[in-house]
Amino acid sequence: MITCEKCAKKTGEGPVGESWICEDCKVEPPVREGDNRPAGEDLAAGEPL
Repeated sequence: MITCEKCAKKTGEGPVGESWICEDCKVEPPVREGDNRPAGEDLAAGEPL
């Protein structure tokens, strides 16, 4: 039985004691329009806005 690292949901697949991130918790951060970086990533110092 393995347990989700984020929500503790369990599944019967995988080696005993191993953890993973379930599909419900595996959410990608949105990408800002016109930008290839995830929304949480800040601009580097000196980079134009």
